[in-house]
Amino acid sequence: MKNYTKLFLLVTIFTLALSCTGKRGVPEGFDEAIVNSVIEKIITLVSERNYDEVVKLFAPVMSSLNLETFAQVLNPILDSLGSYEKTESVVITAQQVKDIGNVALAIVTCKYLNKKAVYTISIDKNYQICGFYVK
Repeated sequence: MKNYTKLFLLVTIFTLALSCTGKRGVPEGFDEAIVNSVIEKIITLVSERNYDEVVKLFAPVMSSLNLETFAQVLNPILDSLGSYEKTESVVITAQQVKDIGNVALAIVTCKYLNKKAVYTISIDKNYQICGFYVK
């Protein structure tokens, strides 16, 4: 009986996860070439530790994250990754975010000298960063 309960929970969680995902591709009204260009630019700037330029791409919703904090968080991560080698994959989905509206959510897998990193970057309709996470 335990196995059936676990299986039911697993199927339920999987179904919920699928139903919560956005539409694959950029949101309606976004230019896919511009979104890809912005994503590429962000990855390059972060990998070069050019945080001044990254912060300039922040949407107003990101105003609480200043340059100093951004650098303090990213420097140890980038130290452990080593030098940037290449971007392995980019998957973009359309998402609806409360108080922002439609965003292009990019999951970017990059290969660095020591290991891989996965960036989750949200881009708003003005092609500004409204969400940023690296793992």
